[in-house]
Amino acid sequence: MTITIAILSLLYIISMRRRFDFYSISIISSVIYFLPSMFGYVWYRVPNSGNRYDDVFVAIEYEVKFAHFIVLSFLLISMILYDKIRSSNYDKFQLKEKRYSIFVFILVSIFIYSNFLINNFDAAMGGEKSNFSRWYSLVAISIPFCMTLCIATRRYLYLLLFSTIVAFEMYIGNREAIVFSAISILTVMLWTRGKNRLFWYYRYIMFGFFLAASALLYKNVSAAIRSGDWELAVSRLGSWEYYGETLSKSEPFVTQSILHYAITLDWSYDGSFVKPLVASLVPLGDIVVGNVETISGYINGSLFEDVGYGVASNVWAEAYIYGGWPMFFVYAMVYSSIPALLNRLMEKSKYYHQSVFLSILGAILLFYIHRSGLDNAVNMAKRLFLFYFLCTFLSLLIDALAASLKGSVQYDRLPPHNRIG
Repeated sequence: MTITIAILSLLYIISMRRRFDFYSISIISSVIYFLPSMFGYVWYRVPNSGNRYDDVFVAIEYEVKFAHFIVLSFLLISMILYDKIRSSNYDKFQLKEKRYSIFVFILVSIFIYSNFLINNFDAAMGGEKSNFSRWYSLVAISIPFCMTLCIATRRYLYLLLFSTIVAFEMYIGNREAIVFSAISILTVMLWTRGKNRLFWYYRYIMFGFFLAASALLYKNVSAAIRSGDWELAVSRLGSWEYYGETLSKSEPFVTQSILHYAITLDWSYDGSFVKPLVASLVPLGDIVVGNVETISGYINGSLFEDVGYGVASNVWAEAYIYGGWPMFFVYAMVYSSIPALLNRLMEKSKYYHQSVFLSILGAILLFYIHRSGLDNAVNMAKRLFLFYFLCTFLSLLIDALAASLKGSVQYDRLPPHNRIG
């Protein structure tokens, strides 16, 4: 059932002549995170003596497969209806960029990353992500933002700088930057090429697959590389068993174990739905609202209380725990409507920085939310808004000053990407 709807959804976005859009991102993201339904199991670890963990594999229940089927069905139906309604939409997509905006985004991002390194260098080199300061949450969205903006506006010297930063982030074990960069770059570059069958963009598909595979495979060798144990790293990367084990124990199989137990144990939660959401929306919410118990903390405390490392959350498990199947259906309907809203906003974009902003927002609300939960996704989206509005405000000030001196705002008029091979 889940396999059938997943194949139909993928075939639709691959074979139909349509724009690569936010529906494409949501379908691919959901299929990736619903892989356990197709393989038939979930996986997690339980501690034993000596700070070691035992692997636990559990056959997935029918109700979990049904939950995945519901989400993919809502997405597919919503996408088909959207394409039907918007079939007369223009094909070409011309963008430009204010000259000073580019440099404002770049300078602010460099400032953010510099402060991150100053405050967290030792923790970063030691792989102690739990000790990172608030600066890291801005790094995870500002660096991919500028990397995509540099590609879109052909600022290749700055692209080299941000590519180096993303590579360093991978080296210290932080995968958010490369994942968000891949999603954002593919969204902006393919969107501007207009409507076409996705399989014609095989180079971009290979590029996205390479970055996704790098993020997946590097996780279990990052500690060996940072410690200089190249023999261990090479032996793992040279073993087919390592690749199979990495895939079979990848993040989707852990996150879906949360939904598996939420449904099979019929969990419920008496905590507030509104308070954690308000704390996520308000700047410095943990200070303004105070320490609020989140459903992610409740889940991790119930299911992974003895695990000594961070575990991803599951937004669909949260929905079920909050209100059973009715709340789950509400979440699925809202999730399937987000791509339509982002598509409409993307069509109205005039500048590259606006399209890049929407592509990062889409990566958060359509991909990242699968493994972060609602509160964390909203919190990251809030930081993206703050970063974007700060940079936009500064660029407007500079544009106003430049216009008063030169008489007009300076633009970089760039050809659409559908003219580029």
